[in-house]
Amino acid sequence: MEEDTFAGEGIFDPIRPAEKRLVSYALDLALNASSRNSVEAQQVTHVSVGQGVMKQTREVRKKKTYTFRNEDTSPRSVIVEHPVRQGYELRGDSHPDETTADWMRFRLHVDPKQTAILVVEEARPVETSYQLTNIDAQQVELFVRQRSIDKTVEDALRKILARKGAIAALESQKEERDDEMTKIFDDQQRLRENMKALKGSPEEKALLQRYTQQLNEQETRLETLRKEVAQLEQQSASAQEALDKTIAELSFDVKL
Repeated sequence: MEEDTFAGEGIFDPIRPAEKRLVSYALDLALNASSRNSVEAQQVTHVSVGQGVMKQTREVRKKKTYTFRNEDTSPRSVIVEHPVRQGYELRGDSHPDETTADWMRFRLHVDPKQTAILVVEEARPVETSYQLTNIDAQQVELFVRQRSIDKTVEDALRKILARKGAIAALESQKEERDDEMTKIFDDQQRLRENMKALKGSPEEKALLQRYTQQLNEQETRLETLRKEVAQLEQQSASAQEALDKTIAELSFDVKL
């Protein structure tokens, strides 16, 4: 009843002593309500590096805007029930008057002939892990564009990339020499087959001398290549050891 007039009726479940229930019993025709959802872009809020792994904590942010227009000549006190979302935390300036297991209740005052707005912002943390040994230049550039790392972490990642680049260059040089050695082995096989086919032929003496000279030159080149490959393998192992040490020693804990 309101001012001796029937206002409405509602039914609620049984309650225990000291419990509270909100009961909807009527519709306020003078109060217009609407709501709008929006999802903001994920934002990196925390970066940690340790034991060869970089972890980025992003916040998935959601915002719901409640708008109320009071067309009456008397003010209204509005209670907004906003659902409790698992894993989400409140952000912004709005705080509930009370919270239950399922709902957060916000109280909002709406003056006569005025519009009031309630904005509820929430965020859920999401963690992404990256192995430092697998990070490439494109990923670092993406992190920089997204501002998901600071200058300190960027410099450390670029140092790792430089060491990885040096190792890749050494491996490329080694592969080039391995390919050349394979070609020489194939050519030597061809020369030996030709020498076998020359036996008893008029050109045997002249061609044997020529093939023998080629084989001697190739053996000299093979010896040089073997030494260079061994040296490159040693340099590559040292560079890999330095890279592993750099990664193992990296330790950051940065809030963005």
